[in-house]
Amino acid sequence: MKQKQDLSLIDLHERYIPDLAQMVASRVKQQRKAVPVLSDQFDSPEAIVPILKELVLNGSGRVALQNGRPVGFMAGWLLPAFMGEQNGVVVPEAGFGTDSLEPARVIGIFRALYAELCRVWGEGGWVNQAIVAYQEERAFLDFLFHQGFGGICLDAIRPAVPLDMVCPPDLRIREVDLSDEKVMTDWLELSNLHTTYMRASPICLGAAEPQHEMSELRAWLSEPRHHAWTAERVSDGLTISYLQMEGETTGTSMLVRENGNLAVTGAFTRPEARGSGVATLLLDTALKLAVREGMERVSVDFETRNTPAMSFWTRHFTPFTCSVLRCVDSRVFR
Repeated sequence: MKQKQDLSLIDLHERYIPDLAQMVASRVKQQRKAVPVLSDQFDSPEAIVPILKELVLNGSGRVALQNGRPVGFMAGWLLPAFMGEQNGVVVPEAGFGTDSLEPARVIGIFRALYAELCRVWGEGGWVNQAIVAYQEERAFLDFLFHQGFGGICLDAIRPAVPLDMVCPPDLRIREVDLSDEKVMTDWLELSNLHTTYMRASPICLGAAEPQHEMSELRAWLSEPRHHAWTAERVSDGLTISYLQMEGETTGTSMLVRENGNLAVTGAFTRPEARGSGVATLLLDTALKLAVREGMERVSVDFETRNTPAMSFWTRHFTPFTCSVLRCVDSRVFR
């Protein structure tokens, strides 16, 4: 047991789950008040309990007690080779909370929790440390910034409402079909250009990801609620952009992993075609499909260091999470 001021920090334990679930639910409600289109499925503490039980069993964390009562907690998943060759930890949005949303109280509790967990994780070799916070938690995000964290990813959302774009005569929007070899080939080419673009400076992501194979795309498109579209220039037949979306996603906010949501999970426009409106046309096409399927909302997650993408997505979607990363120098734990 570690003492921080008047707080006692102990291992995460199942007996505290009801209190911790209430802390997370309060944070969810605060974010949903700012972005009402978000699903209300996690307003109830009972919906958060299974996530916390999994963290107790398979995660790493601490509970802060004050006078024997839980007042805060932090816990994450330990991941090998996370964001590089070093091992890391991810604290999900349901992986922390406090008994109050008052900023000074929040920061005081988290300062003690992170000081302890940074040491515990670092000594175990889990040095790439990420935390997923809500956009409304500005004081907490400021605190993390001053602890050496920087932005890596945002989740964003919008109502499933079309943009009512008009396709110009020199563009052809096609939904990708397994039987159309040309469209499949064009989609594969753009997907691999996307991978190459993400690896290049200054983004420098995806070094461990191989180039896509046609069999991979065919398998993906065969899954239920998976859709992709391409935009082809009529004048020369060049496919200049693609967008894909799906219903079941991993690695995104828990607030969009539900039946009323479709998620954009890939998009890329050739650099020479950016600013032409083609990406907006593809997004409009996807939104119209979401409406036809009875969806209430559409989400997207994107890397903050991808400046053109961030500029595009934040014009059409409202960010509601912010994932931040700190790469701790492993030498201090040797």
